[in-house]
Amino acid sequence: MDDEELVLDLIVAVLEKAGYRVLRAADARQAMALCQSQTGPIHLALLDVVMPGMNGPELRECLRELLPSVRVLYMSGYTHTQISERGIDAGPGEFIAKPFSPAALLSRVREELAAALPRQG
Repeated sequence: MDDEELVLDLIVAVLEKAGYRVLRAADARQAMALCQSQTGPIHLALLDVVMPGMNGPELRECLRELLPSVRVLYMSGYTHTQISERGIDAGPGEFIAKPFSPAALLSRVREELAAALPRQG
């Protein structure tokens, strides 16, 4: 979810080119509607932290009711410190700073998805 259409277009293009199935949303309302309409699992939510209306962490709480095991990766043009100063809690391990390269995005998405898999052993 990102409210900047160009950013959203680029993220979707990078992830789809890498073989991921992507659901795109420009705001929290669209994201919730998409999640409610899906019959299959959603493994990762990539959420902009600072959004008009409902911010990323607030949306995460709503999504947890629908998708308790969904992983979340926050993104923002603000630094993690600036986000914390706004009173928004986005865990440091769940964050990628904008601008990011396609390679950095794919790396973080892979890390989050790998963390979601049950451990073999």
